[in-house]
Amino acid sequence: MSEPTPDELRQQLLDAPLAGDDDVIGLTRRHAIKIAAVLDAYTRGNQQLYYDAVLDARNLLLAHAYDGQGATGIPTPADAGSRLNHWPWPT
Repeated sequence: MSEPTPDELRQQLLDAPLAGDDDVIGLTRRHAIKIAAVLDAYTRGNQQLYYDAVLDARNLLLAHAYDGQGATGIPTPADAGSRLNHWPWPT
């Protein structure tokens, strides 16, 4: 068997679980469905219309993932949720 490439080693390092990686986060079902709808609309060709909505969806995921961990530059879950709520549901 050959030695792993640098890219494979990097991927193994990133895939290694860290403490807290399996913790449940407080994302609501409504927000999870809206994030999926926004991502679906974006991938179906509405990039210009939903570009900022995708960023807000990402920020909501990060806000919940890092909530209470002292990360800087990440909105609170309430602020991020409010920004995602601003967007209409994709059709």
